[in-house]
Amino acid sequence: MAFTQTEKQFREAAQRHLADAYRLLGDAAARCSCEACSKHRVGAVYLAGYAVECALKAHAIRRRGKTLWEEVVVEEEGKGRRGVRLRGAAGHSLPDLLTVAGLDVTVSPSMHDRWKLLAAAWSVELRYAAGARSRQQVRAVVVAAADVHDWVLRQPT
Repeated sequence: MAFTQTEKQFREAAQRHLADAYRLLGDAAARCSCEACSKHRVGAVYLAGYAVECALKAHAIRRRGKTLWEEVVVEEEGKGRRGVRLRGAAGHSLPDLLTVAGLDVTVSPSMHDRWKLLAAAWSVELRYAAGARSRQQVRAVVVAAADVHDWVLRQPT
């Protein structure tokens, strides 16, 4: 499968998904009395993490002077065993994408804490997850993801 997304497309998707995550936490969900609403909050966590995934991919494209994500994937594959796997589910691993983007969240203790919260709460499998999440838990993850997202996109190449 070829990856034809550009840095611009990843940036736009990252911003759109983060906005979607905040919308899922909006007043309508807070006022809704149906039992299912708390189960919908898992979508906010998924979208917030997905926004960070897109931001990391955008940074990796820019940092490596590429145009498409596929070029980054091929470059990593060319490294053989030293490269990071980026196809299939492996291409959604936030820690691996952080490595490919050449970023280090440990440079800031507060950013590292936000990263740990996000990394513990997010996985690509959330696309299929069910189950209740408290509004407070979800808000903490979404805010952490927003901070990580913004930090990633501010990093120099």
